[in-house]
Amino acid sequence: MVDITNYHEREALAVNAIKRNIPPELRKRIIAISEGGFSTLSRIEDYHRGFEYEVTAVDGVGTKPIIAIAMNKYDTIGINAVAMVANDIATWGNVFLNRFINQISCQYKIEEEEITGEIMKGIVKGLTLADEERIKQGNGVIIAGGETASIDEMLDSPIAGYGFDIAASFVGHIRSADAACKTIEPCYYILGFRSFGSHCNGYANLRHGLLKGDFEERKKIRKLYKGRYCLDDKMYGTDQTIGEILLEPTRIYSQVMRKLGERYSYIQGANITGYGLKNFNRIGAGVEYHITDPFESQPIFQLYQDETGESDYKMYEIFNMGLGFAIMIRPEHFRGVIEIALGDGMDIKNIRKIGEVRKSPDLKSRTILYKDDKEITFEGYQ
Repeated sequence: MVDITNYHEREALAVNAIKRNIPPELRKRIIAISEGGFSTLSRIEDYHRGFEYEVTAVDGVGTKPIIAIAMNKYDTIGINAVAMVANDIATWGNVFLNRFINQISCQYKIEEEEITGEIMKGIVKGLTLADEERIKQGNGVIIAGGETASIDEMLDSPIAGYGFDIAASFVGHIRSADAACKTIEPCYYILGFRSFGSHCNGYANLRHGLLKGDFEERKKIRKLYKGRYCLDDKMYGTDQTIGEILLEPTRIYSQVMRKLGERYSYIQGANITGYGLKNFNRIGAGVEYHITDPFESQPIFQLYQDETGESDYKMYEIFNMGLGFAIMIRPEHFRGVIEIALGDGMDIKNIRKIGEVRKSPDLKSRTILYKDDKEITFEGYQ
């Protein structure tokens, strides 16, 4: 059977195949500085309220729905669907969110038991977290449309009839001047925001490495589970169960990044999702990201590493390891950035300088982690 945790190479093949089959005329308004980044900028021919560029992002929630199904708890998974795309767009800073669109593909139990309503509760909560101030003013993001697809024959589930997936997309706007100034220079500080939860990445690894899979009805899939824990087992050092930790929603950084972008338009963010620290390599040119003071990894990641013996390199390539989001700033703006973040409700223990940007000797972007007297280098992205 295919090792479904070893997806990096085949995912890169799939993405490259998609790119080869998109003709240039369908990307002619794409802004070059956004190529390969977290979200895409495109030029708006008919300017919208002074905004010359449109910002778009699309994503899903990986296999995190398996935890929701196993725990029969569906009202937070929608927060993650919003977070995945909102945080990708937030990397640009002062973006005005405009439209959210989603698709829920599901089996019959999700429809018959109206679980779609629980999923939508999470989406609404996520959108409020992403754009609460402007929603209250009456000019915030709207749910512009959606689709519910009944595809029982194409989906499977650990519990029969409850399979579902969510795809989400955001459209926002940004002024060209705010986008064009995103340059990352040597000597910039790297500020990290502590992560909440495991985001939506590496869940096949976490499930198979930690759990017994006692909730899994499919015999072929259940054989993949090598762990010794159940979802209702308490996580050491916390008052939560392993299931609650695995289902924890991702923090959304849209509002704090918009405030930071208003004050410091040059600020560039990095969303630490799939591929871990390699996400830094998606932005900037000719620089190295030196992570000298990383956050302590969350207990769930430490437990996984203890149970599986996974290397530090693989851990920081797969998981966020305690770092949810990062921004690159000029040293003289450090105090001002901290003040804005704290004013937005962020706890001081959840934001700090984690490293600095340095010039790359060979002009290739890379990320270097300093941990336990070791230097671990991450090249490329996929």
